[in-house]
Amino acid sequence: IERETGALDAALRDLDSSVSCIVHGSAYLDSPYYGVVNGATDHSEVYGNRAEVLRLLGRFSEAIVECNRALAENSKRADVYLSRSLARASLHDVRGALADCSTAISLDPGSGAAYYQRGVMRVQLNDPAGGCDDLRRSGRLGYPGADSVARHLCGG
Repeated sequence: IERETGALDAALRDLDSSVSCIVHGSAYLDSPYYGVVNGATDHSEVYGNRAEVLRLLGRFSEAIVECNRALAENSKRADVYLSRSLARASLHDVRGALADCSTAISLDPGSGAAYYQRGVMRVQLNDPAGGCDDLRRSGRLGYPGADSVARHLCGG
């Protein structure tokens, strides 16, 4: 776990440098985000990646802030809505997580991960029928583990 956390910390430092470049208007040529930062008007990739690293580090509130920044740049990022949903769920904001999953699904109807997350949220909000439908759809879309979770929570 320590090795993984170290790698995430290093990734976060790289992303922090990229955010600093966005703020100051330039990136070094060797930066992995050179093309994203220099001359770009949509920096949602940098903010979205930073949000995901923060979420994986358990820094959920900060992850939500970065998701908001990414979505302010590009509101069509289904992956960012899903990431914010996962962060919100970790902070027990089940209704907010559900809303973000629904938005992610509307933007990317083929996202098994979004259906899975929404299914779990719906079950937690006492909508087992809707949750089971989403979990089964997630399984049909090939999301790993969705079928076994659907069998466990929904029977048959």
